[in-house]
Amino acid sequence: MQASWWSEFKGEIKTLRLREDPRRKGLGHYRDVDGKLWDVHAIVGEHVNAREIVGAGQNGYYSTGTDSFGNGQGTNSFNLIHAWKPFKVEVISE
Repeated sequence: MQASWWSEFKGEIKTLRLREDPRRKGLGHYRDVDGKLWDVHAIVGEHVNAREIVGAGQNGYYSTGTDSFGNGQGTNSFNLIHAWKPFKVEVISE
């Protein structure tokens, strides 16, 4: 079974500081300047919808087991519903 829907986000829209711009490069996994891995799932105007990948190991994969039994850190822990929150993107070139 699979279901998906959009709902209005009613919170502070934070900024991802990335070395590459997913709005130009496309969907996928991106590492921020702090070393956290993010799954960019959608691009909506000037925002991206993303979620942090926690406990994924080297390969960057994650499962619904991570959602239910994570370590309490990141956006995908203790959440049976996958949620990709909107973020602004700041491209940091070094």
